[in-house]
Amino acid sequence: MREIKFRFWDKRFREMKGSTSLLQMMSNMEYYLGDELGIRPKDKIPLQYTGLKDKNGKEIYEGDIIRWETEDGIKTGKVFYKNNVGSFVFASGQDCCGFNVFDSLRCMVVTGNIYENPELLENKDEA
Repeated sequence: MREIKFRFWDKRFREMKGSTSLLQMMSNMEYYLGDELGIRPKDKIPLQYTGLKDKNGKEIYEGDIIRWETEDGIKTGKVFYKNNVGSFVFASGQDCCGFNVFDSLRCMVVTGNIYENPELLENKDEA
């Protein structure tokens, strides 16, 4: 069973907040959903851990930008949850793929995320 954890993009301070497990988040709701500084839930965007790691062992989260090699060259795309498939996927332009743990992850590298590094996406409309 994979660990369910999140990290948060803080829109107010424009920075990524560290990852935390679901249990830690629930026990400290004031910190994540509103604290004495007046941070409201809409100020923080939760990004869930996919349960997977790239070829360097870095955890892959929703909103991450990844690069991978294909027969056609190097591709760049973002990671997101696709409801109609019921899983995390990655997309580059119109191409959308699921994670194949045995093939894809061996060549994938997390290069950034859509909030801190949107310029890494080939197609700016993807962010």
